[in-house]
Amino acid sequence: MQETDNSEIFKQFTKSCNKFNWQPHEPFLKKIVQLLETFGVRFGVMLVGYTGGGKTASYTILKDTMCAMREANHPDKQFQKVLTQLLNPKSITMDELFGSVDKDTNEWRDGLVSGMLRESAKDETDNLDWTIFDGPVDALWIENMNTVLDDNMTLCLANGQRLKLRPQMRMLFEVQDLIVASPATVSRCGMVYMTPGDLGWRPYMKSWINATFGPPGDESFGIDDGMKIYLEETFEATIDPGLEKIRNNYTEPIVTDDLQLVKSVCNLLYVFMAKGQNKGFNSLDPKVRKKDLDAIFAWSYAWGLGGSLNEASKDFFDSVVKDLFKGV
Repeated sequence: MQETDNSEIFKQFTKSCNKFNWQPHEPFLKKIVQLLETFGVRFGVMLVGYTGGGKTASYTILKDTMCAMREANHPDKQFQKVLTQLLNPKSITMDELFGSVDKDTNEWRDGLVSGMLRESAKDETDNLDWTIFDGPVDALWIENMNTVLDDNMTLCLANGQRLKLRPQMRMLFEVQDLIVASPATVSRCGMVYMTPGDLGWRPYMKSWINATFGPPGDESFGIDDGMKIYLEETFEATIDPGLEKIRNNYTEPIVTDDLQLVKSVCNLLYVFMAKGQNKGFNSLDPKVRKKDLDAIFAWSYAWGLGGSLNEASKDFFDSVVKDLFKGV
C-alpha cells in the first residue's frame, strides 16, 4: 500500500466538511483518521459514543473523502468508491434479520442482513461496501455475526448455508455503549470511541449560523457579519455557564445531552429570526436589531436550556438567566 501524506487526507476531510456545512474540528478529523486506520486492519469496527459525539458524521465524511480521492484517481488503492447500507438491527425480529425456514413449505427465506450481504458479496468491482448497524449491540443478535467478524469472514445461516464475504466489505456498528456486548464480539472488532466532549456544541453552532444566515460575507438574510459575530459571542458567553448549572445543580426528568439543548436554543432562535416570520426582528436600525437579538436570545436560552428541567429546577434556573441577561 502506498503511503499517503496525512496533510493530503486532512485537506480532503476539510473539503468534505465544507460540502456538508460541517466544521473541520481538529479532534473530530483525528477520529476520522482513526476510523480509516481501523478499517484497514479489522473487518468489523465499532463506533462507540453517546449521542452528539459525531459518530454518523465521521463515517459520512470518510465515505465522501474516499469517493472523492478515487474520482481523482489517487494512487493509493485504499481509497475506493464506498457503498453503504444502513439498518437498525433491533427494529425487526431475528428471523427477519438473518432469515428463516418456512415451516409450511420448508423453503428458505432470506432476512434483511443475509439478503444485503448476499448482494454485496456478488459485487466483483473494487468498490468498498460498508454495512452499518445503527443500534444496540447485544447477544440476542450479534452472536450470529461472530463468524463474520473473525478471519473466516463467513456468515453461517440457519439453513446450513455459508456465505463467504469479500475482503472489500466491512461491518460498522454504531453504538452508544458495549455494556451488554459479549467479550467474543468485542475482541473481534476494532474500536473507535467518539468522546462528546471532544466535539462539543461550538461546531454545531457555527454550522447552524452559516446554514441559517449564510457564511461570512453573505448578507442575503439581512444580517451582516458583525451581527453574526455578536451572535457567536453571545453563545460563547452564556451557554457554558448554563450547561454547568444544569449538569451540576439541577434535575432533568428525562436526561438530555449538551448538544441537544443547544439545538433547542438554535431552533427557537430560528423561529423568531427566520425570514417572513414577522416575529419582532424586522428593524433596520443596528442598535434596535442588537437589542431585539438580546431579547430573542434570552427567551430562547431560557426555554431551550431550561425547558427540560423539573419545576423546582426551573425556578432556580430562572435566576441564572436573569443574572446572565441583566439589562436585556
